[in-house]
Amino acid sequence: MKNVLKNELFSRVLLLISVFLCSACIVIFALCEFYGPDDESYKSNLFIQNLNDDWLMTVGNGEPSYIDLPQKLDIEPNETIVLKRKLPDNIADHDCLKTRSSRQNMRIYIGGVLRQSYQANKLHYFAIDPPSTNIFVELSPLDAGQTVRIEMNCSSQYAGRLNEVKIGSSSSLWFIEIEDNSFSFIINVLIFLMGLFMLISCLAVSAKLHYYSNLIYLSLGMIDVAGWGICESRLRPLLFRMPSVPGVLVFVFLCLMAIPVFTYWNNIQKKRYAAFYNAVNIYLVVLCITLLSLFALKKADMFSGLNFIIAGISAGTLILFVTTIIEAFRGNVNEYSFSAAGLLVVIMAALVEIMSETTFTRPFAPGTCLSISFLFFLLMSIIQGLHDFIKNFQDQVRQKDEITLKTIKTIAGVIDAKDKYTGGHSYRVAVYASKLAEALGKDKKYVDKIYFMGLMHDIGKIGITDMILNKNAKLSEDEYRLMRQHTVIGAQLLNYVENLDGLGDAVRFHHERYDGKGYPDGLKAEQIPEIARILCVADTYDVMTSNRVYRDRLTDEAVREELLRNSGTQFDPAILNTFLRLIDSGELKPLTEDGFEIDANFDCSTLITFQRFMQANPPSRPEFLRMVVYLMKMNLAGGIKQCAVIFSASAKNKTGAAFDESLYASELLSNAVSPFLGNADISTVYAPSKRFVLLIGASAKNSKSIIESIKDKFMALDENDEFVFDYRIVCSNFIEEIEAM
Repeated sequence: MKNVLKNELFSRVLLLISVFLCSACIVIFALCEFYGPDDESYKSNLFIQNLNDDWLMTVGNGEPSYIDLPQKLDIEPNETIVLKRKLPDNIADHDCLKTRSSRQNMRIYIGGVLRQSYQANKLHYFAIDPPSTNIFVELSPLDAGQTVRIEMNCSSQYAGRLNEVKIGSSSSLWFIEIEDNSFSFIINVLIFLMGLFMLISCLAVSAKLHYYSNLIYLSLGMIDVAGWGICESRLRPLLFRMPSVPGVLVFVFLCLMAIPVFTYWNNIQKKRYAAFYNAVNIYLVVLCITLLSLFALKKADMFSGLNFIIAGISAGTLILFVTTIIEAFRGNVNEYSFSAAGLLVVIMAALVEIMSETTFTRPFAPGTCLSISFLFFLLMSIIQGLHDFIKNFQDQVRQKDEITLKTIKTIAGVIDAKDKYTGGHSYRVAVYASKLAEALGKDKKYVDKIYFMGLMHDIGKIGITDMILNKNAKLSEDEYRLMRQHTVIGAQLLNYVENLDGLGDAVRFHHERYDGKGYPDGLKAEQIPEIARILCVADTYDVMTSNRVYRDRLTDEAVREELLRNSGTQFDPAILNTFLRLIDSGELKPLTEDGFEIDANFDCSTLITFQRFMQANPPSRPEFLRMVVYLMKMNLAGGIKQCAVIFSASAKNKTGAAFDESLYASELLSNAVSPFLGNADISTVYAPSKRFVLLIGASAKNSKSIIESIKDKFMALDENDEFVFDYRIVCSNFIEEIEAM
């Protein structure tokens, strides 16, 4: 039993069961809530009478007329409206008459007696004009059939708003009010808490990791929108001791809530339209300060700036929409497509809220539509954030892989530069091996892995002396034994390389033979890792199609014959047959020309010319010139101009002291060359009385000028005219151009 409780599969089953039960209960609850019968009895106990018909209305000194409530009249501010009607005959104890003041001063008389008065100047400092609120008048059975008279006036655009009148117990009236407005209130509270949590989280991350997230602005916008919705809620009298104070905050939130959103979107759009967003933000900030100042001085109510606030938000919303459309046409919106979808919903919700502010009957409580849209916007922003995080992670992985590949290629180039005549061996083996792996039906991950392994397969040669690597004669037994250690050295060097499983084995075993006579461990047939067997074929093929220190490239016929001859002894027959099929079909061709390296990415003809010259005229310092060849290859890959010149000085009158003459000639050449070399240029002894110079980055005209200057300098140094000066341009991007000058 104890083992069962510890079993991971058992834990997963329990988790799945719990998730299923929770999900099933939520689905059943939702179905019952939306489609189930109404079996609750609380509503039947709520007796409420609507008193909305047959009201006698008088506006100012005008003629009386009958109307039904609610209504919105087109009258001037400060005009007095009087409503009269008889109360019903059935009024119980504890009943109340309820109506709503839409920023109106209001007096309510019953039977000619003033029963309730609501005027701003009798409240407190924060109420210049009355905020909108519910008005309750206590009734008794004695009030049945009495005439109710409601007098009201207002100094704002709400002057003509006439709201419903209802009669019922105070608890019933408030219950209906709560039921009608609770959804909006809960949504706004949820938005506020989420915005506050996001803000605290972003600030904590910023302080801890010094990472500044744009979600800070979105969280501020959510707090402002939710604050506006909470302060504007009809439940305000139940929530706040001084409901008129949040009535003032309504306009502060309304004025400022767009600024974080505009700033957030400005950053999302990488500040390409900063001037427009900043202009609207400045307008809203100045407007808010102005309204607060006028309110503090009791010169104007905050409500007086409502139209200006709506104008600023409308302008900013239009900028949001237009710039996003422009970004879509430019293709930039693809960078934040999820956030753009969320913003579009917010824009639509803002337009609905703006239009509903100008109408009398609202289909929802203030802020509901905008708050729900912000929930959607938050969801889309989170999705966008996850998308960006994943993309950034993938980019980092790709960049890491690219850096790794470049590093490996550089290391491989340094290894190949130890070869006396040619480079690129590791690169070619990598290409051959990856093509062979692909032909064997391997997946892309395997093909990419064997490409890396091909680049690194000879890394152990770093530990082998050049004297052995480039020895023209047959290696001695001791030298051969040391040479074979390059596989072991390479495997040990790669023990700590991550993310390339089997790399050490591939390097260690690529010289094992299928018949078991290879090294270092004498593995046989399937004992040899498949990757090593593939590398063995690719490595041998490149050796035979390249010039080596002990021989020139083999012919294509000789290469094929040699491969077949070693099938089943050196090579895995199945792998070799696939390789031969690639050769015969032309899908795989040698990446060499006359045994010298070629590269499809740039013209290698100048490099081959120089290597042929080196082969025909062996240099005194081959190890140095091998690195020069590698550098020349990098210059060709980068499109950098270069000119390789061999300067020579031969004695006019030969004497018995030939060594001394060569030494003196070399000194003269060195002194003639040195003054004209740039920081990037290279100069070294090529052979007795010969000096190699590589001019890097110089144009044809400048190269010609430098060569002539070196010649003149040599003539000046050779005061006794003892030597014949000559030069030869062995390779250059513009050799014909120089020779034509």
